[in-house]
Amino acid sequence: DNIGSGSSFFTAPQDWSSVSSVKLSYYHSGFQLESQDSYVVEYSVNGSQYNQVAVMNTGQGLINSEYSFEEFIIDGPFSNTTQIRIRAISDQASDYFFFDDIKIESCGAATNSGPNCVVGQSCNDNDPCTVNDRLDASCNCVGIFQDSDGDGICDSQDSTNGSCFAGRPCNDNDPCTVSDRFDSNCNCEGTFVDSDNDGICDTQDTTNGNCSIGQVCSDNDPCTVNDRFDANCNCLGTFVDSDNDGICDALDNNDNNNTGVSGCTTQSFDDFETSAGQWIDGGSDVIRIVSAAFANSGSYSMRLRDNSGNSSAITKNNVSIAQNGSTFIRFSFLAESMESGEDFFLEIGSGTNFTTIGRWISGQDFQNGVRQQVSVDLSTFTNASSTSVRIRCDASSNFDLVYIDDILIETCNGTTPNCQVGQPCNDGDSCTQGDVLDSACNCISGIELDNDRDGHCAAEDQDDNNPCVPDASNCGNTGCTIFDSQDVENNLGIWNDGGGDAFLGTYTLESNSGVRSVRLRDNSLVGSSIFTDVLNFSNASSVEVKFNFYPNSMETGEDFILEISNDGGVSFTAIRSWVSGVDFQNDVPGLADESITRNLISSRTVIRIRCDASTNFDRVYIDDIQISVCGNAFTETTPNQRRKSNSERIVDSIINSNQDSSSHKSELYYDLYPNPSADYINLNTNDETAQAVILDSNGKRLSNLLLNRPQEIAQLESGVYFIVIKSSVKNQTLKFVKI
Repeated sequence: DNIGSGSSFFTAPQDWSSVSSVKLSYYHSGFQLESQDSYVVEYSVNGSQYNQVAVMNTGQGLINSEYSFEEFIIDGPFSNTTQIRIRAISDQASDYFFFDDIKIESCGAATNSGPNCVVGQSCNDNDPCTVNDRLDASCNCVGIFQDSDGDGICDSQDSTNGSCFAGRPCNDNDPCTVSDRFDSNCNCEGTFVDSDNDGICDTQDTTNGNCSIGQVCSDNDPCTVNDRFDANCNCLGTFVDSDNDGICDALDNNDNNNTGVSGCTTQSFDDFETSAGQWIDGGSDVIRIVSAAFANSGSYSMRLRDNSGNSSAITKNNVSIAQNGSTFIRFSFLAESMESGEDFFLEIGSGTNFTTIGRWISGQDFQNGVRQQVSVDLSTFTNASSTSVRIRCDASSNFDLVYIDDILIETCNGTTPNCQVGQPCNDGDSCTQGDVLDSACNCISGIELDNDRDGHCAAEDQDDNNPCVPDASNCGNTGCTIFDSQDVENNLGIWNDGGGDAFLGTYTLESNSGVRSVRLRDNSLVGSSIFTDVLNFSNASSVEVKFNFYPNSMETGEDFILEISNDGGVSFTAIRSWVSGVDFQNDVPGLADESITRNLISSRTVIRIRCDASTNFDRVYIDDIQISVCGNAFTETTPNQRRKSNSERIVDSIINSNQDSSSHKSELYYDLYPNPSADYINLNTNDETAQAVILDSNGKRLSNLLLNRPQEIAQLESGVYFIVIKSSVKNQTLKFVKI
């Protein structure tokens, strides 16, 4: 901490009146020190006034968890009651300095018995940063450091004169720059971003490179045909696999032999809602736990922790392995508090003899708090007809956790289709691109580009980035009005406290205005957040969120996040994260100002601010939160109003020909958007019997797809994916592009 002598240790009085100098040497280290933390070495000849010898700053010879050697020569004159003191200067009691092997040696005889100067006499310490230089009792010339604006730069070297704080976020009003900051001359400067180095910044570069949308290209993938540039200059083709066995035509020696995943039989599926199912609990570091926050579906999942061998594992015996085809294991996992380099394994074997066939490492293959789906073909690792399968945690403590849910084991042996699945076709709709045949030989509509979502596709829209074109009546006022503003001096208003790691309290230093702000800490998901009531923004074209923040003790790489939900808080999409060491520095106030676009808001919008750090000592304080609503939204076409794709017309014709029309009072629809997408997709439908799964371009099943709610796809690699829909009406396939 920093409480004067209470944060120091010192020698007993020493008689060094006959010594000319002493040498002090020792080893030092730190723990949980930030860059602003330091300690001072000083000495006194009278026990009350101390002379500074040196200041040791974190990162400059003083390193956390690493001992290093230091030594100093302290020149006299000294007295017969001389003391040496080492004193901490930090911001909290959890900052530690360690010292060991301290040695003091006297050097030479004193040339006189005492100081030969007048205490208080004017002098010059040759430091331009000090004023009122005077001789002290030890004849040292000492001045007063002058820093009027308290920014750490002395007045004689500070060109800002207190009008700004070097390094504080600002806005240079240049849309081409990011990370705008004040420099030492109070100039607001940002970093110019031009990903393709064509001289046009990313925000003004519609192609992000030298290409034309739809231009022929080569994606260097032998499995695709009809390669074309998309709106982001990605070269994408259509994957062709005539027998739908997961091996494309170009690499398939016998493309009339289908042993792919188009026909799969479930061996077992365990969602752990009622029990552990067919999986065996290995021991004390495994538990079936109830928490919807950690489950992929429902409320239950299996929690693994630590690294106690089989006691940190779940095992399933007698898993049948396909001899002609593939046996897949697919599951969902979510990690919590796994340090970088810690991992968990997928293993096969029997008894106590297991072989690792899959390994997922924190910081490389996954991030804490980010759910992932896993699919592994067991058949490629064993020739046995059956085996045991084990999932085992390999961390370091009881606080390192991984949650496993929805484990599916299935054997896949397909049947030969009567047409070339994936073959390019034309659905007769000029608005779609990349149309392909499905397993029922239907021409499935490809991607319909409608960037401004005004109901007019890119092929029919003169300006597909402006919802006011071609129908200006869809647009209203584009100005912004304040919807809600909270200074949190009295209460949170429309905002809610998420749990034990969020607290509204009195924090005079950390608050932007008044004396109260909201402290968020740690990374307990909802518990480390504040979030709004459910808000109806269905008539807004965008929403702006502004707030002030003050970070404290956030280690490099730790962050906090602004998130949005358009389904009443069931799922959230990240709008932006602020990362320590990149977007902010500890104890430097900041301003967040973010715009949320139309496609992310709805009549059931929830806005959330969440801390994503690692301990209770990592904190960010939030104050003066303002939400503004911008414009009257254009009237977005509903699924019943918009033009139907060819695949939907096929479904409609089947309904009309095979079922009594009286049982279908409304038109059936399957509405997939946004497409292409980088973060999430929605599949909206009024088909109550529909179920859907996501497949990659090789036909491998990746995960179930939740209907009528956003599903995150940020974890997927860029490329083409398929959604297979099964219902009592008709099975069909849709395609989307992850960018």
